[in-house]
Amino acid sequence: MILNNPYFPPELKRLIQSLGQLPGIGPKTARRLAFYIMEMPVEQSRVLAQTIENVKEKLKPCPLCAFPVETNQCPFCSNHRRHPEQICIVEKAQDIINIENTGIYQGHYHSLGGLISPLDGIDLASLRYRELLLRLEQNHFQEAIIALNPTTEGEATSLTLSMELKQRGLRTMRISLGLPMGTEIEFADALTLSRALSGRVEL
Repeated sequence: MILNNPYFPPELKRLIQSLGQLPGIGPKTARRLAFYIMEMPVEQSRVLAQTIENVKEKLKPCPLCAFPVETNQCPFCSNHRRHPEQICIVEKAQDIINIENTGIYQGHYHSLGGLISPLDGIDLASLRYRELLLRLEQNHFQEAIIALNPTTEGEATSLTLSMELKQRGLRTMRISLGLPMGTEIEFADALTLSRALSGRVEL
């Protein structure tokens, strides 16, 4: 309905459509943001545009865990003081920060870059699973902590992943206490995540 509005100029419609493709941004929010950007001072809008361009050009995923970096490795993978026998598997790179903020976990991380979704044709091989296997071969991890969102896709991924990792001799755990079904790690507070990590159970 918003994009069909005959009073909106084509460029404004394109901006609304682009903003609406961002996660969590509905049509009304996209329209509000578009008008806000349009009314911003020219210099401020240029800074915003340049910042977005710089992020795309200068940042890249860490080759190990996929956390965004400007250098070869992220501060987690390059820190030799971290626990060498633990690896925490998450869905998205931003989940790493949420878990790190708990102050409890001191091991390594690995982002899958998504979850299994049969309806969308996404299986384990479609994710960063091969990269995970390579890391397992090159390191001496003894425990894998699966920290995926307690959604239908997250549960399916956790179970499939746990079976694969157990076959490779890893003790496979999952976070438990404090994360109700349907909650995303991204929106969980540090205390909830701390309890979930402390109360992890074996899969």
